[in-house]
Amino acid sequence: MRTLYEGKKSDIRATDAAWKAWQQARAQVPGNQSQCEAQLIARLQTLADRDHLPIPKALSREGDGIQAVKAHCGLRAYGWFTSDSKGKKLFIIAHAVMKKQDKALKQDLDRVKAERQKIEGK
Repeated sequence: MRTLYEGKKSDIRATDAAWKAWQQARAQVPGNQSQCEAQLIARLQTLADRDHLPIPKALSREGDGIQAVKAHCGLRAYGWFTSDSKGKKLFIIAHAVMKKQDKALKQDLDRVKAERQKIEGK
């Protein structure tokens, strides 16, 4: 697992599977890939620093404790909030996709649940 950002309120971490999915999703971004990715990273950093996003619909609850952080271009990072053994709050990214629809696909949520099961045993 990689630590992507250490925030004021929580840390952002990504599983190895999420990192691979992020690279694949980034390659599907139409237009300016770096700008799209930068927006998603900025939103993740804001989430870690504030524990919320001030932009409506940039963070959505997908059910079963899964959250989606969304960039305007359609790049999304799916994950959940948890804590490490020292009590530090974490947002763990387990999957990333490039999509425009609002509703998360069942297969994407199933991947996140499988990653959470591997990490937390829940």
